[in-house]
Amino acid sequence: TAIARSAMSLSFIRTILGAALLGVGLLATAPAGADELAAIDPNARTGAAGWRVDGVTGEASAHRDAGAAAPLAVGQVLSAGSEVATGAGAVVFLSHNGDRLIIQPNSRLRIDEPGTAGLLDHFMQSLGSVFYDVEPRKSRSFGVTAPYVAAVIKGTRFLTTVGPDKNSV
Repeated sequence: TAIARSAMSLSFIRTILGAALLGVGLLATAPAGADELAAIDPNARTGAAGWRVDGVTGEASAHRDAGAAAPLAVGQVLSAGSEVATGAGAVVFLSHNGDRLIIQPNSRLRIDEPGTAGLLDHFMQSLGSVFYDVEPRKSRSFGVTAPYVAAVIKGTRFLTTVGPDKNSV
């Protein structure tokens, strides 16, 4: 069983590294200009734009409330209330104000309204693994809630994994 756990850990590490390397390549491209973002989200000019989709591999979708899920596209901006779901083999890269998220395959993540639980940025992760790269800022907190864990930070990098009966940060 130790060999099986090592193989599983190695496979997971390869997935994270592969996604991170792909993310570095995708994030190295020039960011969208104000006009381009405004065409996607009218709030972009005011700085109130949501989380920008910087990359998508495989099948991933988002929906708001009880709305129908729609496939994600690079350049799309997701606002509070959006829930992202990734399929097998899919990875989604999001960014906002210097923060970056890498949503791994078979994951579900909801962007909560600003101010939820007193936090400026808050997510509800209900399944899978998400790598959070949060730029340190004294003036705000960043939070992730899952069924069995919660993390509140000022800035760092961490991985949260949510399974049916076990969560980890």
